[in-house]
Amino acid sequence: MSEHLASHLSAAGQDWEKTKERVVSHLGEIAQIFEKELQYPNVAQDIRAQAQALGQNIFRIMFMGEFKRGKSTLINAILGTEALPERVVEATAVVTLVRYGAVPYAEVHYENGRIERMTLDKFKEDFRVPPADSDSEIDRFVEVQHAVLYYPFDLCRDGLELVDTPGLGAHRLRIQRTYQFLPKADVIIFVLSAIQFFSQEEEECLEKFVYPLFSSNLFFVVNQWDLIEALGNAGEQGKRDLVQRIRAKLYKYCQISGRDLFSERVFCTSALRARKARMGQERLDLEETNVPALERAITKFLKTERATAQLRKIYNWLQTKVEDAKRGFDVHVSLLQQDLQKLETMKEDLESRLQPLRELRDRLVGKIEAHLLNFEKRFIEELSDWLRHRLPGQTAQKLEEVLKPPTFWQILTGLVSRKEREGFVKRHLEPTISRIVQAEVSMWHEHLQKSIVQ
Repeated sequence: MSEHLASHLSAAGQDWEKTKERVVSHLGEIAQIFEKELQYPNVAQDIRAQAQALGQNIFRIMFMGEFKRGKSTLINAILGTEALPERVVEATAVVTLVRYGAVPYAEVHYENGRIERMTLDKFKEDFRVPPADSDSEIDRFVEVQHAVLYYPFDLCRDGLELVDTPGLGAHRLRIQRTYQFLPKADVIIFVLSAIQFFSQEEEECLEKFVYPLFSSNLFFVVNQWDLIEALGNAGEQGKRDLVQRIRAKLYKYCQISGRDLFSERVFCTSALRARKARMGQERLDLEETNVPALERAITKFLKTERATAQLRKIYNWLQTKVEDAKRGFDVHVSLLQQDLQKLETMKEDLESRLQPLRELRDRLVGKIEAHLLNFEKRFIEELSDWLRHRLPGQTAQKLEEVLKPPTFWQILTGLVSRKEREGFVKRHLEPTISRIVQAEVSMWHEHLQKSIVQ
């Protein structure tokens, strides 16, 4: 596969490079929106990682499935060497990328940013699941983010990377690493077992996490087929039944753009025998393992759909993030609506309590205003009556004009204290009365002088 695949993994041409540049630019803008406007910095970081991988022409094929399905063995069979740790029990402890390098070595990337370099043999020995940890809660690799194996594999030229992952159904932290790396992949090869085909956990994982992102970029391998064939004629009926079951279960995942691609996406393989044959450990026709057929299908896919597959996966992933953001906003809006409803309820409760107080206030104000009007009327009447009895007719009449409401009464009632009222009378009322009296005296004096002269 190596020479055949390498010949088809050259650059896709100037048109693709221009398209890629535009997509990378748009992804940067979308990351800004998620970070600044939507307040999702983690999503923005993931978007930038997608843009960086696209810009660097990195294309990842991720092998995924439950543990003991033969994922690592299948990758070793494709590579033609035992580069990854493989055992009958759980072996893969960390997400491991196989990347092209002129000199073979391994890098272990830690969560704190530290990178440890070592030989491939040391990596296989130190970074596989110890037998004692397979059934325990211990995870001695919790500080490891991922590992990278560099090797001069021709098929990994031009940015192609093969990704081995910890098995599903194993330790929860190791499973979490697999799911966290999932958005960074471009194609998924979902590895199943012929002797334990398609468990409920595998189907739930496929439906919930894999298919929404990789509906068009998904391959299936039903491995360990040699164990079924070892039953000979006694297992023929069982094998026919299994083939029918495989088609029934996986058919819907192979219907792409109105085409039935089942024969191009589902492969029953014997990975262990293929790896041994390529390493000269077993003599057999390699085609019998069906691994070469899988390699040809992947080669065709990469030759014809690599660019569109990468863009399609990014689009699907962005759609899920947009939907997550919408659901998040819906939750916030719902909470805000609940808060508004609580405020409205409190407002209604306060309104019901304040209404009787408002009615009492209105009644008191009405009574006070009625009393004031009545007092004003009585005050003016009594003052006018007093003036008529104490002063000459015209003088009393003129003084009553001064004392008429509303001016005098408004000024007088606006003064609160007795001292203010006395001051007002002394400053304004006494001078007015004095002027009126002086005028009356002057007129009387003039009238008296005229009478004497005559």
